[in-house]
Amino acid sequence: MLTLLNQNIQNRQKTEEIIIKCSQLTKIFPGNILAIDHVYLTIYREEIFGLLGPNGAGKTTTIGMLTTLVIPSSGKAIVTGSDVMKHPALVKQVIGVVSQSNNLDRSLTVWENLYYHGRFLVSVQKMPGRLLIKLWKNSICQKSTSRS
Repeated sequence: MLTLLNQNIQNRQKTEEIIIKCSQLTKIFPGNILAIDHVYLTIYREEIFGLLGPNGAGKTTTIGMLTTLVIPSSGKAIVTGSDVMKHPALVKQVIGVVSQSNNLDRSLTVWENLYYHGRFLVSVQKMPGRLLIKLWKNSICQKSTSRS
């Protein structure tokens, strides 16, 4: 069972801006495996939110759908006003996800990892080249470019 916990850190009347809204969000994996069953969710600005549940409850799948990494089977998810299905690039521009585990490819250099993740999160036309060049010029990146 997926448990949704949220705690508004300020009086709800001060902020009514909805940051994330899901309605009937559902994910069915191949083999007719129901992972998420019609989730309804509203998260407001300045709200602390927790997604709790045992292994297999659907936490990762739900976050995957909200971050555009998993395509919902049905339903709707809106993140800061953008539909995750219709405008995934807009959603990626306003979210950040910190993984519980290291998701860097150890076979790549620091530069290559930055480039890969930059290409994944930002459209090709908006590639943060100047940022990567600045990081490349940084001595830490230069020292870490050799593969062991």
